[in-house]
Amino acid sequence: MAKRKREICGCVYSPAVAQQEERDDEAREQLRAMIAEHGVAIRHVFGGSGGARSDFSYTVGLTAVGHPEIVTEGLPHEVAHAFLNMIADDVHRGQRFPAGTIRTDLTDEPAPVVFLHAADISELDAVHELYGRVEAVQLVWTDSASRLPWHPGYHNPPDQQRLRGPIPAEALALPAPTADPHDTEVSPGTLVSIDDRSVVAVTPAVLGGTPASSVWHTEDDTWCFTTDDHHVPSPGLPLLGVARDHLLVLDPSLRDLDGLPAGVRATRSGGHGSDWVQWPQGSA
Repeated sequence: MAKRKREICGCVYSPAVAQQEERDDEAREQLRAMIAEHGVAIRHVFGGSGGARSDFSYTVGLTAVGHPEIVTEGLPHEVAHAFLNMIADDVHRGQRFPAGTIRTDLTDEPAPVVFLHAADISELDAVHELYGRVEAVQLVWTDSASRLPWHPGYHNPPDQQRLRGPIPAEALALPAPTADPHDTEVSPGTLVSIDDRSVVAVTPAVLGGTPASSVWHTEDDTWCFTTDDHHVPSPGLPLLGVARDHLLVLDPSLRDLDGLPAGVRATRSGGHGSDWVQWPQGSA
């Protein structure tokens, strides 16, 4: 016999629905407790499989102090978490970041950070659940050359940082840098040593967003990322020196290779996030 359902206020009562509502209530209470303790909570949303859209992160709690919530697109979650927490602290100390704000003091190396009105507030569900409304600004960040998404020569893929609203006129007027401090020509077939600034060698295709399929970590602690399954870097192979942090924004899954021993190369047959196979250098 089917389980009996009873009517409540004209709605069909379902134990499964009631259990889900209890879980939702518990999650909201946990969110409120976090905001009460820290002044803000940070939510991270995965873009999903297939690369249809980038990951994004947003604050919950700034609404309570009369400030728009802040959303950012395409940053690795740990980077976005630190960035948004820092700015939320500034808000609680009295600073304000309305749409149209341009700041150059929020990054280690001075680069413009732009706040634009987030007309698209889709998927900022936790804010709506707590406050019944959503007002937000989007934090827009630059590539490794301090270029913004609307600048000519912007390195990152177009869908890496989806813009949720109109670009402020002041931001459109910002001049694009004429030289890239991180992208330097490398002699064909050579590698670049990594130091604390983490500069690595990549082919132009990898810099353009194509997933790296071969990685070398040589005995002298140099690195190379390419899209071709070469056993060794071939003479004439075009390479660029690029900041490792920029490469990780393009493909966060490359963090899986942080422990790759010197003298070993790694290959993968799939795209972003697929499994790596390690080989001694020079092996078939």
